[in-house]
Parts: sequence; C-alpha cells; structure tokens
Amino acid sequence: MKPVALFAVIALCGSGSLVLVAQQNSKAPLGAEKLEQLGSRQVDAKTAADVRDGLADLITNAMTTGKFPAVVAHLTKADRERIGDMPRENYDELNKVIEQFRADFKTKYREDFSFKADDLKSAEINFGVNQKAVTVSLAELHNAPLGPRAPATAQAMAKEAGISVVAGPSITLVNEALDATQADGWKADIPNEITGKQLKATLTQHLKKLNDEKSVWPDDVSAMHNQVAMEIMQALTDTSMATEE
Repeated sequence: MKPVALFAVIALCGSGSLVLVAQQNSKAPLGAEKLEQLGSRQVDAKTAADVRDGLADLITNAMTTGKFPAVVAHLTKADRERIGDMPRENYDELNKVIEQFRADFKTKYREDFSFKADDLKSAEINFGVNQKAVTVSLAELHNAPLGPRAPATAQAMAKEAGISVVAGPSITLVNEALDATQADGWKADIPNEITGKQLKATLTQHLKKLNDEKSVWPDDVSAMHNQVAMEIMQALTDTSMATEE
C-alpha cells in the first residue's frame, strides 16, 4: 500500500488529531514539519528518561517567573546564539501571566504547580534519522476519542506497516553533548526564524490562552500537566509572530 493511501486510512480510522510521522504538509498541525521521516523508531529506555528529564526542566523554567534565560539555555547552540542574552529585555508581562497561572492552578487543584519528568510518561519519543535527534509528541489525555476502538485500530495498522503514528504537538530535541551518554545534552530545536523577543511574546501569548481557558481545565491534575506541556511545546514551535513581521 502506498504511504499516502495508508495515511488516508489512518486519518479516517483514528481521531482527527493523528499525524503520520514525516508528513511534510504546510497544513499539518503545529510542529508537524519537525516530524522525522518514515521508519523512525522509538527510543531506548535510557534515552527516553534523559529526554523527559531535559524537557521537564525546560517546561518547569517556562512556568517559573524570572526563568526565561533558563528556557533559552535548554535550546540548541544555534538557537542560543541567535537569541543572545537579552539583558535589557522586560519580562514583567510574562512573569505576571505565570504568577496568575500558578495562583489559579493552586485554587483549582489545591497544590502548587510542579512539573516532573513523570508527567511526560505518555509522550511518544522517536529517534530521527540518527540517534542524535528525537521527536517528542503528545496527545490530549482528557479528550475522548471518536470511537472506543478507533485509535487502537489506526495504531495497529501503522505498526503493522512499520510506521510511527503520533498525535498532538511535536518538538525536536538534539543531543549536543560531547559524550552521547550525558543526560543533560538534549536541547530543543526551535524554528530558525524565531527571535528572542518573539519567543518571549509567543510564550506569553500561549500562557495567556491557557489562563483564559481555566473554566474548562480538566479535573485530573495529570491531564492538566499534559495540557501545560502541550502549550509550551506549541509556544516553542509557533512561528506566527515571525511570519507577521
């Protein structure tokens, strides 16, 4: 069966958010252009743990006031050099949005917001063209599928054909450690057109959106952690502001 035909079947059998790995389409969901080629495979347990640790730390910094420079530190060398130190940048608006989120989170869930690697246990993590790059993808945990067997059917068809299927936003991480066994070498690779100011503005915008939707936040705190991760991943790959300028 041709890949295009298989993708059509998967889209019909699964939920509408399913994405075929390496589907290069300008109309694909945010982050889909970062998905790797057909035949990508799931990472080993150690790599998965290291990637989750790195991404969880990035998300924690993104949701903490005064930590924007630490977010940038989790990006690839090329991204860090392009963004620079931004010493005179004003982060008041971003910090205010983060403070509001944390206050609303504590009101609803009766606990302080804390993000850990275990909150990414549902993430799909696949190697790219080599073992120096991975694609991390998430699905919405609190949304019910169109049918009880639809996602399983789509995934079963894909696995039988040797193709990875992911859902939701995706982001690529690159291992920049000199020693590939280093746990802290995984860095997020964001689009080249995103500047530091745009990243700050986009992160602020996505967190505002998250705050505005607090009336429909899921009751399950684990699902909320997943939703936060999805929003941060979308912010890191959102090029809309770069396109507008």
